[in-house]
Amino acid sequence: MKHYLIIGSGLIGRLTSWRLIQTGHAVTILSSDDKAGTDSAGFIAASMIAPFTEAVTADRSIRDLGIQSQALWDKWLAEFEKPIFNPQSGTLVVAHEGDKAELARYQRRAAHILDPTDYQQIDAQQLQNLSPELAENFRSALYFPQESCLDNRQFYQQVGEFLTEHANWHTIEPIETLTNDTLEQLCQQTLGHSLGKFTSVIDCRGNGSKLDMKELRGVRGEVLRVYAPEVNLQQCVRLMHPRYPLYLAPRPDQQYVIGAT
Repeated sequence: MKHYLIIGSGLIGRLTSWRLIQTGHAVTILSSDDKAGTDSAGFIAASMIAPFTEAVTADRSIRDLGIQSQALWDKWLAEFEKPIFNPQSGTLVVAHEGDKAELARYQRRAAHILDPTDYQQIDAQQLQNLSPELAENFRSALYFPQESCLDNRQFYQQVGEFLTEHANWHTIEPIETLTNDTLEQLCQQTLGHSLGKFTSVIDCRGNGSKLDMKELRGVRGEVLRVYAPEVNLQQCVRLMHPRYPLYLAPRPDQQYVIGAT
């Protein structure tokens, strides 16, 4: 059995710790965040599992890596005793009539990056069948049936409960610069033993490591979480707009995450 020191408890820190413990290793976590993960980008994000729509604005490698990631999510989410909200409803990409050029541009890019089976161009009747509420305002859409989303906060909670039970988890002050010397001092002060006890140290600080990685930058976005009992959208939605492209991801109990990046 190996013993790993994980620095940070956001999405990557939690996933890495969880999977290492699942394969029989010991894990110690040092994190400046609370155990709920409320300071993590992954706690706030819309959590769309979107290898195809993301690739359209990036490149083919994002599609291929995203498909691998999607398969892992399907496998790992099935391991929890309590279900995690994960609708397999796909993504609809739409635009208002005045912004049809944006949707046409997006479709040309999709045809260049993706396979023909990755998405469908649907008309008003097909949109009515998939999402009647969207059909009231849009006449056509691009449909990506293989995409999904998950309730990140349900996931954070269940993984957090697992790690609280199975990992040695300590809350510390933020680490501004990570070196062997600062780690050694931290281990002595917090854990009462030397850094040499660990097989490896894995830095999962995310934006917290920006002083050590000058080229690192966050992607700034705005997110709203709304309760809308009169709305019943099942799919993730992306609205094409020349200045304000928006996205929406459903959550349980008529809640939605609406964001713009």
